[in-house]
Amino acid sequence: MNKITILFGCLAMLATTAQAQSFRLGNAPGDRTEVAITDGELQQSLPTSTTALPNGMHRAKSNPIMDTPEGDLITYSLYTWMLGESGGEGYWRDGVKSQVVINNETNKVYIQNMATAFSYGGWLEASVTDDGLLKFANPQPYYKDKDGNIYYVGLCTVDTDGSVYADNDTKYFYMSYDKATGQIWNDSIEICLSNEDGGVFSYNYCYDYTPFTDELITPPADLAVQPYVLYYETNYKYDYPMMVYVATDGKDFYFKGFSEYSPEGWVKGTLDGDSVVCENFQYVGMYKELYFLYAKGAYLTGLDESGYGIFKNKDSFNFAYDPSDQSLISPNGILICLGNKLGNSYCSSIPSQTMYPFYQKVATPATPEPRAWSDFSDHDMGYGMTYVIPVEDVDGNYINPDSLYYRVWVDDTIFTFHKPFYYYIEDGTQILPSKWNDSQRISGLGSYHSLWLEKTCNTIGFQSIYIVNGTARYSDIATYTVATGEITTRSSSINDVATETNRQVVDVRYYDLTGRQLAQPTTGITIESVTYSDGTHESTKILK
Repeated sequence: MNKITILFGCLAMLATTAQAQSFRLGNAPGDRTEVAITDGELQQSLPTSTTALPNGMHRAKSNPIMDTPEGDLITYSLYTWMLGESGGEGYWRDGVKSQVVINNETNKVYIQNMATAFSYGGWLEASVTDDGLLKFANPQPYYKDKDGNIYYVGLCTVDTDGSVYADNDTKYFYMSYDKATGQIWNDSIEICLSNEDGGVFSYNYCYDYTPFTDELITPPADLAVQPYVLYYETNYKYDYPMMVYVATDGKDFYFKGFSEYSPEGWVKGTLDGDSVVCENFQYVGMYKELYFLYAKGAYLTGLDESGYGIFKNKDSFNFAYDPSDQSLISPNGILICLGNKLGNSYCSSIPSQTMYPFYQKVATPATPEPRAWSDFSDHDMGYGMTYVIPVEDVDGNYINPDSLYYRVWVDDTIFTFHKPFYYYIEDGTQILPSKWNDSQRISGLGSYHSLWLEKTCNTIGFQSIYIVNGTARYSDIATYTVATGEITTRSSSINDVATETNRQVVDVRYYDLTGRQLAQPTTGITIESVTYSDGTHESTKILK
């Protein structure tokens, strides 16, 4: 499966100090087309400014609007061309989640996060004119850092060599506004994020805001859901078959699991003869509350030398259905797209699909494989470890990755993840899903993973856990010695403390945060409660 990167503004700013920077476009916006991009996270830094204020900054408000203004709060989908950080190659982006407040009493409209490469900014205020335009004062404060430095959003100009300059002389900029449909747009406007001395940090060309009205597909209640294993073409050695879920209701088929970024999103198809036909651009959910995701079909014309699919647009995506073995097969691709306008700006793809029913059973997972240790402490990045979590049992059979978890052992102690270093992980978590990828401290591409630690250690180990119908099976612990690179394995009970006191595990149960007992860990936080033969109990947080 092709995993590609979405660029977006970080949620937590890194503090640095610098003078005004130059900002240059590596490419012009051009036609509204996009190539595939890849999954990850762009860490942005806003330098501190000097004391000089360019023209126009004196008339700007002194503080950004950070609190949600009064009025009707509406979710919008934004289509724009964007470029962040220090310049380079930009791209058209569709499906950017945006918030707009419309106050008909004051005749004001407020738009949040217009500098889309930095998605932590405030609200820009506009007045609705008599001729149906939104009139914005230029520039407007967008963000104030902890040192009191203010960053502004406003007009900009681009010279012949691609250098971007804040235009603080023009007093206003405008966008068209259709009150009947709610659409807000300006197809040629150029907007940048700048600081008080004119340093530029992001660039947007063209804004098209459309009210978001799509709803997730929901299968009828009480349908039986059958797990399927999905095989696809790939040249990447650490890829593994996907697990998807299929439910049927007469001729209607429902599929869940095509998008790892929105794993709970369903897609609907209808049986027509011996083919299940799925319409394009079905809304499947969101990527980290930043992008609206849609499923669509594409012709797979081959794989490039890196193993990525080469696609052409297709009007739908279909599966040949064989009722004798319930298989579903397609030689074409499924794209999970950002928004529903471009159609080829996608965050993941499945080049082809061969699906068969999967019948899960209790199994002992294969032992993880530690790979390499890295010391980046001189660069304030911490310490990194790469490792493989095999999606198979000890006999080499495929197991369900959605039921596979692992934990980390640091210096022979089970590691607990804490904020703020692990920003996206629930504080106190000790067990992670095998597919966990926050693109910050823990990254994964197939079964190959990397983990960052804030502090060094002597040894680091990994242990897989496979949970089926409430029964957990644990792999051996594979331990990497940092000083020598030696890798050793040792067996373990559910908790090494149990072996020290000869305790035996007599019961394992799972609960949600309300105390309701579960058969299996579910999405979010699950509490694993272990009872031992001496009557003692231990509880662990599982993140899924």
